[in-house]
Amino acid sequence: MKRFHLTEDPLPLYYQLQHHLSNRIRTGEFTVGDTLPTEEQLCAAYGVSRITVRRALDALLNAGMISRRRGVGHSSPNPPPPSNR
Repeated sequence: MKRFHLTEDPLPLYYQLQHHLSNRIRTGEFTVGDTLPTEEQLCAAYGVSRITVRRALDALLNAGMISRRRGVGHSSPNPPPPSNR
């Protein structure tokens, strides 16, 4: 997996990671229904702790950018709800 570098910015690492993943989603690197890398893979790719990854993923989940399914992982971006029409 490709390695990424977060800056020594005064912004918290989880916030930097959240925005980096958000940009990767917006640019189409992850398409509808794609499974994101695991927490362990993200830890290794960004050189951060698991709690940092979890906080970033929770923020993306709360923003509606990703979905989480137990045993499957995180999917990105969140598919639109089905239409009842």
